[in-house]
Amino acid sequence: MESAILFEAKFQDTVDQILMVYAPLEVRIARAMNRDHATRESVLNRIRQQMDDEEKARLSQFVIRNDGDAPLIPQVLGFINTLSEK
Repeated sequence: MESAILFEAKFQDTVDQILMVYAPLEVRIARAMNRDHATRESVLNRIRQQMDDEEKARLSQFVIRNDGDAPLIPQVLGFINTLSEK
């Protein structure tokens, strides 16, 4: 299941593991503006309605950093290995 508002929608108990993909705020804003052709303010309004990223990370079993700097493949493989061990 993919959900940007998994915790807000109270779906966390319907899944076995929670993987959060984290990106810094400014990266998220730029990506959403580009993807949705939205204004900065409309993107910020959406973000403000969601749970804080630090809280989501604390509640998640695994966090992948997608900031353009951290290599993604090792993080994804680490997640897969974690799943394989369970």
